[in-house]
Amino acid sequence: MNPNRRALLTAVARTGVVVGRAGAVVARIGTAVARTGTVVALTAAAGCDAGGTSDPVTPKPTLSAHAGMGGPASPPPSFSVSEVSQSYFNTPSKNIYCYLDDSAVRCDIVKATFLWPDKPAACELDWGGAVRLGNGKARVLCHGDTLIGTSKETLAYGTGVRSGSVECDSASTGLTCKDLDSGSGFTLSQARYRIF
Repeated sequence: MNPNRRALLTAVARTGVVVGRAGAVVARIGTAVARTGTVVALTAAAGCDAGGTSDPVTPKPTLSAHAGMGGPASPPPSFSVSEVSQSYFNTPSKNIYCYLDDSAVRCDIVKATFLWPDKPAACELDWGGAVRLGNGKARVLCHGDTLIGTSKETLAYGTGVRSGSVECDSASTGLTCKDLDSGSGFTLSQARYRIF
């Protein structure tokens, strides 16, 4: 595959934005999905060379409650990450509250505008409203408690906190927590969540 085409497809996958030749935003994948409820193949985004040929692209399936969220992204170079043994923290919006230690992180959300997956029959407590990353795997929780209101520290946008191999990064677009060893994690915001 042409290196320029690979870079374009990687950028589209990470950001959900297709940019034209003049630098104008052509489409936002998440917006198209939200309006139509379907995933639209953007073959024009992959582009064809002057000879009219293109390499086939096979999409990879992901576990996502809402398309367009993007995958696990590395923090920008100026991202400031603090090392801690454990931490109770919330996002600046005070919509997400978390507890982090060296082996796991759990985050609860106050208000979500997305739908959680269907409640499993085995869950006799509250379903959704919380996600957990532990043992190298992220999942939606069946729980009977909450972290909401438990923190005294705000994790400012553009900063992160790490304990052991577990790191959470705060951005205005959402909170991303990941296990640096396994690469698994989740992104959570009022509008959507994604487990990877």
